[in-house]
Amino acid sequence: MKWRDSRRFTLHVLRDFGMGKRSVENYVNRELQDFMVMTQVSEREGSFKSS
Repeated sequence: MKWRDSRRFTLHVLRDFGMGKRSVENYVNRELQDFMVMTQVSEREGSFKSS
């Protein structure tokens, strides 16, 4: 498979899942916020080990 075919396939699948739409952007932002809160809590509790 050529890289162009792979790129076209990947973009097609991502668009099918809603990539580029506001709903996906909002979902990603919510998940990122939750991750950041969990990371901050873990750092305060000392359970987060950074490499």
